[in-house]
Amino acid sequence: MIALNDRRRISLSALITKKRMQLKYFWIAIFAVATIMIIVILSIYITFLFGIEHMINEMYDISKIKPVLIQINYTLLIELIVFIFFAGWLSLRLSHRIAGPLYRIEKSLIEIMEGKNIDEIKIRKYDELHDLVDILNEFLKSKMSNK
Repeated sequence: MIALNDRRRISLSALITKKRMQLKYFWIAIFAVATIMIIVILSIYITFLFGIEHMINEMYDISKIKPVLIQINYTLLIELIVFIFFAGWLSLRLSHRIAGPLYRIEKSLIEIMEGKNIDEIKIRKYDELHDLVDILNEFLKSKMSNK
């Protein structure tokens, strides 16, 4: 079932419901983006050092080009930081759509083991695992009708 509170603002602490799982995927995303950005930066430098440097030395004064290269370094560093923050935010946001329902399912199963009656498990509209929750809800309904 879908909960009605889908439009609330989510804080960082609210995004982390299953810390171990979510942080694992957070670091995987950060590592992947950082690795790709470092490869891009290195490929730019290698291209410049081995391909363009000789041509520029013959055509231009290298002392005029150094400030431009320094500015490119700063730009690439800022891009790297922005992409890492974006990847981290996105990984937390997406993992929350899986971790939230898992947390809700675990909590409901613990309540059932403690003997409490649960009519259905509710998750948000945009969460994953709707098929699993639907099957569990059918199971709960069949158990309630057998009592």
